[in-house]
Amino acid sequence: MSLPSLPCELLLLIAEHLESEGDILAFGKANRRFYHRLNSFLYRYNARHSESSALLRATQHGQETAVRKALRADVYARGTYHHQALSRASYDGNQAIVSLLLENGVDVNARVGVFGNALQAASWRGREGTVKLLLEKGANVNAQGGHFGNALQAASWGCHKDTVELLLRSGADINAEGGEYGNALQAASWGGYTDIVEDLLKSRADPNAHGGVYCRAASAGHNAIVKALIEAGASIDAHGGIFGNALQAAAWGGQRAVVVLLLREGADVNAPGGVYGSALCKASEGGHIAIVQLLLNEGADINAHGGLHGDALRAASARGHEGVAKLLLEERADVNAQNRECGSAIYKASERGNVAIVDLLLQHGADVHTQGGLYGNSLQAASARGHMAVVELLLGKRADVNARGGVYGSALETAAAEGHQAIVELLLEKGADVKAQAGLYGSALEKTPPSTVTARYVGRIAAAISRAVGIL
Repeated sequence: MSLPSLPCELLLLIAEHLESEGDILAFGKANRRFYHRLNSFLYRYNARHSESSALLRATQHGQETAVRKALRADVYARGTYHHQALSRASYDGNQAIVSLLLENGVDVNARVGVFGNALQAASWRGREGTVKLLLEKGANVNAQGGHFGNALQAASWGCHKDTVELLLRSGADINAEGGEYGNALQAASWGGYTDIVEDLLKSRADPNAHGGVYCRAASAGHNAIVKALIEAGASIDAHGGIFGNALQAAAWGGQRAVVVLLLREGADVNAPGGVYGSALCKASEGGHIAIVQLLLNEGADINAHGGLHGDALRAASARGHEGVAKLLLEERADVNAQNRECGSAIYKASERGNVAIVDLLLQHGADVHTQGGLYGNSLQAASARGHMAVVELLLGKRADVNARGGVYGSALETAAAEGHQAIVELLLEKGADVKAQAGLYGSALEKTPPSTVTARYVGRIAAAISRAVGIL
């Protein structure tokens, strides 16, 4: 008897003794009759051994017939793939498959995937019909979880006005917090969706919830949204987040029109906070010279301390904004302001290798010997980063070649540790003390670190140092 003519029972018996789903599928494809007979068996096998992964694949391709077969093969309909299938069908807006899954017992509120649940997935895509269907089938309109926290925030970020209105009519908590953007109003503000912001405010969204929402809108330059939020009672100096407040956010984003609006509405030009400490520091760090001038005209404290860089001049120097640095110096910024963590403006410029700003600062009286920062002083900072032109400029201005301090102890030890041979040789020519003991590695003569970064230079640097002390 030939294989194709075997009774159905024997075909199923053979299939049951195959080792994998792939083998069964290959066996079925060998003959059209085999495939027809083994199709239902294959779905049952998939349900038992692969948690109905075939259901998810069928849903992803919108294959309603295959979904029906997969559901018939798995009467429980409670596994992960069932929940993922519901979320995917909702995301795609495939109401027929959504209905089919729900009719077969898939949990409408199951938590799964990046969207948290099916309602969020449908809301983010603006699948209004699917959202309505899910709600009719008992979906919790305020269920928490997933990237957006809740369905209303998902719809707001997706800019789906009709879906937002449907969710609100269905009892969505307009001020519910959670997710990537904090709440629905923040999501719409960040996205620049004026119509949705206005609808949410009309529905009594709290403009001061979650610390005040319009830092995001301010940084993105959404002037109309900022104005609407202020008119709705948003606290203009609300503090929080990486931006600190709305004025700092607008300054950081280079949004001059928003800065003007906020100042006109009474924003505190010197309010501290955030990563950079003040609006002036943020504008300086971003190189937004027109905003820097505007803030100074409005009374910004040019020497206010705080934030990542310490003050506005150091922020501009660190980022290489020569025009801003020049303006600040002309407005009498303290050229030698410094602290242990940040160093000074000339330290910042030296570390970044910005010769023009180093020279500008020196012309305005910068002290090359101020202490502070990881490397101790500006000469060490330039030596650490391999900025030969800055090292030469500083030495030409009588920087102390043997000044102590910082993680490595001296400029020579710093250059040796970081593998900058040419700078080592220059420092030795200028009288660097090769035997001085300090810092992480003791002395330049004793040791350079055994790292892959400096391994190529160790021999040459050691030879240069040895020649300097007469060993060779």
